[in-house]
Amino acid sequence: LVWGLANGWAYVPPVATLLKWFPDRKGFAAGICVLGYGGAAMIAAPLFTKLVAQFRRLPEYLGPEHSVNLVNDGGKLFAEYGGNLREVVVATSKDIIQTGFDGIADAGVYVVGTGATGVTEAFACLGLGYGISTAACAMVFKLPEAGYTPPSTVKDTAVDVIKSEEKEVEDRLQHNGITSHNVCTDVATRTPQFGLMYAAFGLAATGAYGFLSCGKLMLNETFGNLDVVTPAFSTAFVVGMSAANLTGRIGFTTLSDLLAQKVGGDPFYGRKLTYSLMFGLSAPAYLAITYSVHQGVGSDSVLPLVIFTGSVFTIVSSFGGAAATRPAIVGDVFGLNNVAPLSARQ
Repeated sequence: LVWGLANGWAYVPPVATLLKWFPDRKGFAAGICVLGYGGAAMIAAPLFTKLVAQFRRLPEYLGPEHSVNLVNDGGKLFAEYGGNLREVVVATSKDIIQTGFDGIADAGVYVVGTGATGVTEAFACLGLGYGISTAACAMVFKLPEAGYTPPSTVKDTAVDVIKSEEKEVEDRLQHNGITSHNVCTDVATRTPQFGLMYAAFGLAATGAYGFLSCGKLMLNETFGNLDVVTPAFSTAFVVGMSAANLTGRIGFTTLSDLLAQKVGGDPFYGRKLTYSLMFGLSAPAYLAITYSVHQGVGSDSVLPLVIFTGSVFTIVSSFGGAAATRPAIVGDVFGLNNVAPLSARQ
């Protein structure tokens, strides 16, 4: 719930504001604005790891299991600590590796309720930093003046300015991909177009977020028997997903603007072609992942791993492009005035 509220507050307003400054290049404006949203993992993941390592504390170690007098009470283990019986756990070498304390902790008996993972403190530091930076950036937001026209659509010569009759201005704006109509939010949300966009974005996000959250786990469990799948490879895979997300956000949004220019400045047509490409790439990629997982379990071949990795990157890249291009296509269909509320409702 908190993440959803924060996403709506911090994600939509800057995109909606930037689209009004660049109405002739809505795709690029949306993509460059949310570029960090897709590529932040390349920076945040190492930073988070360092913060966790800085704040984590080992729980109190009582010694190897054979040297501690353990008492079993109702399925829980207790041992004497500080003159009292305290609940303890017995950690094996595998447990130590899974908790990230490998090399600095020994297998044995540990007191429950002591030590810290460092995750809470790391989130607090990042949250404080993000909050300050977001608030500082929000202080400089401003909307363009009424009737603002981007420099790319205005001639520099005085003669052209004098000749800019209302009809000529409207034609030039249309040719440069600037949306002149606006549909109110209540009407827009009841249209079939809004419902189709909602469904398409939702389906694209569902699958992609599944890989973003569980891709590393799938990689290790499916291809963990291969020598090439090391912890370093798994980390590189996560960074690769972030890079694919980032690339899709800037690449597909820019492509949508370029396609619009190629077809005479119709922004919606360029955006529609781009979405056809993104969704068209995703369908075979999902099938390829299914094939690679079935072929990769217990196999010594690296081909299924290559197919799996490439397919995941394709899906994540398409998702990044779909998410970044969403405000632009919403602006093309319903106008720029209500991009913020309409994007938030999707």
